[in-house]
Amino acid sequence: MQKGNESRVSDRRVDWLCLLFLLAVNTFYYRRILFLGEIPEGNDLQYQYFAWKNFFISSLKEGIFPFWNPYIFSGSPVIHEILAACFYPFDYLFLILPIPWGFGLSYWFHLTLGGFLFYWLAGQFIDLKPARLLAATAYMLSAPVLTRMGEGVPTMNQTYALTPLFFIVGKFLYENPSLRWLGCFSWVCALFVYAGHPQIPFMAVQLFAAYLLYRTVADYRGGRASGEFLRAYLFLLLGGFLGLAIAAPQAFPFLEYASFSATRAGGAKYMFAAEGSLPPTHLITSVIPFLFGDPSDKSYWRSLIPFHETCGYLGAFCFFFTLAWLVLSKRKGTWIWFTIVVATIFLAMGHYTPVHRFFYEAVPGWDRFRQPARSFFILAFAGSLLAGYGFQRLGQLAEEEDRGGGRRIFMLLGVLLLLVTAGVFYTALHKQDILQGFSDDMNRGWRLGTGQEEDRYSPENFLHRYTNLLASLSMFAVWIILFLGWFFSLLKFPEHRRWILWAAPVVLAIDLLWFGSRFLVTHDKEGWEERYYPDSELMALLQEQTDEGRLIIPDNALHWGMREREPELYPNGPLYYRVRVVRGYNPTILLHYSQFINVIQGRDPDTFPGGLLFLNDIPNADTMGLRVLGVKHLVEWNQVGAPFVPEKKLPNGLLLYRFDQGLPRVFRAR
Repeated sequence: MQKGNESRVSDRRVDWLCLLFLLAVNTFYYRRILFLGEIPEGNDLQYQYFAWKNFFISSLKEGIFPFWNPYIFSGSPVIHEILAACFYPFDYLFLILPIPWGFGLSYWFHLTLGGFLFYWLAGQFIDLKPARLLAATAYMLSAPVLTRMGEGVPTMNQTYALTPLFFIVGKFLYENPSLRWLGCFSWVCALFVYAGHPQIPFMAVQLFAAYLLYRTVADYRGGRASGEFLRAYLFLLLGGFLGLAIAAPQAFPFLEYASFSATRAGGAKYMFAAEGSLPPTHLITSVIPFLFGDPSDKSYWRSLIPFHETCGYLGAFCFFFTLAWLVLSKRKGTWIWFTIVVATIFLAMGHYTPVHRFFYEAVPGWDRFRQPARSFFILAFAGSLLAGYGFQRLGQLAEEEDRGGGRRIFMLLGVLLLLVTAGVFYTALHKQDILQGFSDDMNRGWRLGTGQEEDRYSPENFLHRYTNLLASLSMFAVWIILFLGWFFSLLKFPEHRRWILWAAPVVLAIDLLWFGSRFLVTHDKEGWEERYYPDSELMALLQEQTDEGRLIIPDNALHWGMREREPELYPNGPLYYRVRVVRGYNPTILLHYSQFINVIQGRDPDTFPGGLLFLNDIPNADTMGLRVLGVKHLVEWNQVGAPFVPEKKLPNGLLLYRFDQGLPRVFRAR
């Protein structure tokens, strides 16, 4: 009995050390934010989430709960917008924390929490503690999360971190239907909704449903009574409904708002829903991430789809452990995760395969979301567990001294090393042919990259791409050699096996920290203000206006190439200065408002509005429409005539015009 107690104490101590490791790794990644007070960069973070949260928290500090935002889109609802996460408990810390820095703290807190929760979850499936730690490290630092640091999507981090908790509590409720677990599951479901990004919970529910289907079949074969199944499923359904009821202040307004969306009401058109499909050639970046260049230095060249939407990298060692699982696994229960990994890859490829089209047509909800490659969030979940299984299987192989299994691993990785080495030599020996291929691609009209800057097409840039290609292949060969060395040591030195096993999650953490370091860019407070919200003569002039007219900003004034000259206009920037505008930025734009904007510009009412609205011909727009919108000012790079009256030329070259015919009331929604 005493030995059993000592063993449990020792196990707990190891668990605490594993959690401390996860905390230390994530703290190191966010060190500049936590210890230097720097602010994370990111266009979505600053122009969308910061602008919304700053407005919401400022209103609360003034004693007002803002149901309506009068500053963007000629007025827009607040709590209806789920991405604003108005009811998420953590965000109320912004009442005492500086908001832009607080987002960095939120990144650190939620992804550390996600690592802790995934370690707990992995313990439900994996016995070997180093393998649990490896799975938790891969999940916490996966590419779908780290690559988004450059954009900044805090609601994705929040829902991603809570996914393991949703899975754990749902699993416990299925296994032990009780009022206690019912209450826990209900609150977790509500928190999932309040966290603010509907797409990840939507996919997580289907992940859990797939697992439940597998468990139901397995438990039925194991003799579980049908009455127990009925009770478990009733409790799960009741927990989901209670969760929605708890989240009703957020969920119901959002569902109402989405039903009037210009792009998603009644279901998005298929090509819009399939926007952001993973090109099959890009699967390789989930194994060799920078084979097609590094997006942080403009050398990424194979796709118009942003890198953060297409990369599912979990670390080189995770890939090798997954291969080991494929070669060695004899446990039937692990195949569910491999099936989910394969399914998410096909879903991520969107319109390149019929799988996504089938889900779009047959599964309710898939027609409300775009970016199929975001299925990689689920791949990170299942892939991390699968890698943990493979790691555990290698540990068992070493314990059993299974020479046949060891030979299979060495042969597989040896063949892979030969292929990669051949690729390295081919790349080194055919430099001129590869550079000529880059040039031919450009001449065929490829837009190589996610923008159109001139330096992406220069010979120097082609050379940079070639260097990345050669370095990536060489680095992958080095990772294979390191893994083979690690595995050889595991077999050869049984007296040190314990420490060799713990080395694997450490190496994985180093790999993912190196991979993710380029995506987290930070600024001090002064640098952040200068980059995103500088002192603006234009905004100061508009703030002095006594009327409540609106500023209209046409497309040419929002050209991304001009952003450095007038960052305060992008695209929710005026909200920070409390300047009312006709446009803004939001994935959800009201259909009737979008139609009105299209009509006054002489376009088809159902012209796609994007997330900003398209205002490309405002000087020639219908005057009555501009009057109804309450337009009082226009900014332009070009000179325009009547009815606009020149008011001021700004130091950056922008021209401010006055429109005296604007009516005092804005567009009235039907």
